[in-house]
Amino acid sequence: MARLRARASVRDEPILIRIVVLDLSAVRRIDTTGLQALRDLEADLYKFGGSGVELRFFGVKGSVRGQFERFGWMLYDVDGVSVTNGAVDGGNFVYKDVSAAILERRERSAVDDDGETKGSVTMTEKVDDV
Repeated sequence: MARLRARASVRDEPILIRIVVLDLSAVRRIDTTGLQALRDLEADLYKFGGSGVELRFFGVKGSVRGQFERFGWMLYDVDGVSVTNGAVDGGNFVYKDVSAAILERRERSAVDDDGETKGSVTMTEKVDDV
């Protein structure tokens, strides 16, 4: 088995997941079962990859965003956030397109309406060519 794995360039150690990007542009509605499934996915990602894993979204429509918020899951537009990267206060960042979601590596922090920082996660790894 080891020879087959070596010949196929399969490593014994799994590659760590850093970013998972979900395209929600075709989603018009999502119910609590779908939202709970996404929460379970996020929990599994953290379990497998640790606290450095990010679940990012793009293409989130206004009605879907409202359903996330009613579920208690905050979504932050990257454009409306000052410099940081990662989940903030149990929320996730929403990007305008998939390439931005994959390549964004700056530090971000969410700022509330009063200009106060709500939280931040710092990620400093450099992304290799995709």
